[in-house]
Amino acid sequence: MVYTNFPYHHCPKPENFILPAGSFSKEVPIGLLLALYREGMNSLDMAYRYISFFKIYEAWYKNYFAFRLTDNQLQKLKLERPVMIIKKELFEYPSNKNSKIVKHFFDREFNDKSIFKELFHFRNLLAHYLLDRHKDLVPHPHFISFDDLDVQQQIEDMTNLIERMATYILVIEFDLLAKCDEDFSRLFFPYRGLFKFN
Repeated sequence: MVYTNFPYHHCPKPENFILPAGSFSKEVPIGLLLALYREGMNSLDMAYRYISFFKIYEAWYKNYFAFRLTDNQLQKLKLERPVMIIKKELFEYPSNKNSKIVKHFFDREFNDKSIFKELFHFRNLLAHYLLDRHKDLVPHPHFISFDDLDVQQQIEDMTNLIERMATYILVIEFDLLAKCDEDFSRLFFPYRGLFKFN
């Protein structure tokens, strides 16, 4: 049986979506993160979307690459990163805000070790082709069935969560970089409207 009418929404709302050119990554390292963001937003595959956005979150959590470079500039200016908390205001649609899975993460900090562990575990379930080998998290290895609509709903909810987190991370990063460098602020001005929250 072919399902053509899924009871969930898995595409971003239609918008004029403008992203910096690919060559932008040669000018500032955060351009590579934007390339990941572009891949995630352009994909219709929920698992691929999740992994693309998770890579942005993982780089932020582990303070890799562009984020470490920003931190070096912030230290010189004696500025600190703001505390980032998963609030329901990050989510656009009532169905996303009311998801049991998403609610589980509300009011917790982005850099909470347990949150990273949960999101990384979910990333592994999607990336390592269905087989869960983490015996410390799950008693027995098992397969995830992408044919199960409940599983599809869970993947959609988790993808919505990580997309909102990745977007917010980039919003904050742009603001911090603008404080570090006036040229950076002018460079990014045309794209600031891309990352908006209600």
